Amino acid sequence: MMTKNFDQREFVYRILLIIFLVGLALALWSLRGAIMLLFLGAILATALSIPVSFLRKRGLSNGQAVLITVIGTLTAILLVGVLIIPSFVQQAGNLVDRLPNALDEANTQYNQFAKDSGLLPTIETGADNLQQKQISNFIRDQADNATGQVLPFLGTVGSIIGNLLILFVLTVYFLAEPTDYVEGVLTLVPRAYRPRALEIITSLGKSVRLAVISQIFSSLLVATFTTIGLFILGVDDALALGILAGFFNFIPNFGPLVSLLVGVIFTLASGGPVVLVIILYLVVQQLESNVITPRIIRQTLSMPGAVVIATQLVAGALFGFLGLLLAVPLVAVIMTIVREMYVYDALNSRKAVILRKRLETGHEVLVVTTDPYRPEQLSPGEAAKLSMQGQDPFEFVQGQQTIEIVGPSTEQMNRVTTNQQAVWVAILALVGAQAISLIQAILKESRRGADR
Repeated sequence: MMTKNFDQREFVYRILLIIFLVGLALALWSLRGAIMLLFLGAILATALSIPVSFLRKRGLSNGQAVLITVIGTLTAILLVGVLIIPSFVQQAGNLVDRLPNALDEANTQYNQFAKDSGLLPTIETGADNLQQKQISNFIRDQADNATGQVLPFLGTVGSIIGNLLILFVLTVYFLAEPTDYVEGVLTLVPRAYRPRALEIITSLGKSVRLAVISQIFSSLLVATFTTIGLFILGVDDALALGILAGFFNFIPNFGPLVSLLVGVIFTLASGGPVVLVIILYLVVQQLESNVITPRIIRQTLSMPGAVVIATQLVAGALFGFLGLLLAVPLVAVIMTIVREMYVYDALNSRKAVILRKRLETGHEVLVVTTDPYRPEQLSPGEAAKLSMQGQDPFEFVQGQQTIEIVGPSTEQMNRVTTNQQAVWVAILALVGAQAISLIQAILKESRRGADR
């Protein structure tokens, strides 16, 4: 009887839990616009906290540092609006108006190249005036749609201004009294776990700060180098194309491809040096991808590309264009939470590091250690957790010292490495053979189409 009552209570408890979770999910979904506004405000405050911290180290109070930072930011935005925005709007309008003719001219140039080479299929061209008007209207509608999706809860000009003011106020509040919000969060955490919670919050701030800085810095470099390069090559509307390249750079993986496609289309339409433009875009992207991003995002934040793409798809589906723009900070938050709370705390695991060590006898051994993250002592939060469990933190640390494992000799290690290299060479050869077969099949089909 007791077991039956217990099963019923357990069943009711699970049903109520499911209802609560579904209701919470629906509530969050209905408030997704406000949530993204709060997230955007927190990101802006995190980025602006860098000059605030710099000024505070120079002896200014927090209020003075925040005031100078806000005034400097608004002044920079005003200067950009006066000096750059008018030219950009004019050139962007020219791009939109030229796009239908540019597409048709690009098709003509491509068909001429395909006919001369005899290797590629031709594409039908010749959009009439009605089709060109439809293309132009479609582009304008998509631009308006993207603008609306940046803040999906905005509708009218008044609401846009209102939400921008809310965003400004949120950012200033987050900057002015960050400690109050952190203390509020820590108040909800049991006393013994508060030091560890503070460590997690600090790691979150550092990850988001690095992600935002890297995106802003790399986008500015991409926009500057692209604009200068296009201007040197004599491409029309170089400023608009350069700013678009920098803006699309905020969208990892997909953005650079879009900016390259736009640049190539308008260069073809104007009869410019297409090959040089393609080389310019590739060089700029290689500089950004292999110099800036790896040093800041991949090495410091360890963001796998597949995780970023998956987050972009989900965030884009849930929050629209704004989700794509904020994908990198969102990945930084998710990965930091998973690493700190699940991997480090729940699993009590650290990244394994295998090092070679030569003993006095001349033999080599493999030394298995943990990640350099706190290698010598526990954090206050972990020590408090062990104390609550009745364990001595000092004895626990002493028992978790570096473990030495006698591994195979150097010859055996070299043999294993050679075998692994052979496997990778075989895999690459197989992939290369498949790629060659695919290219041959495409060329064969192209020749058949040309003969017809």
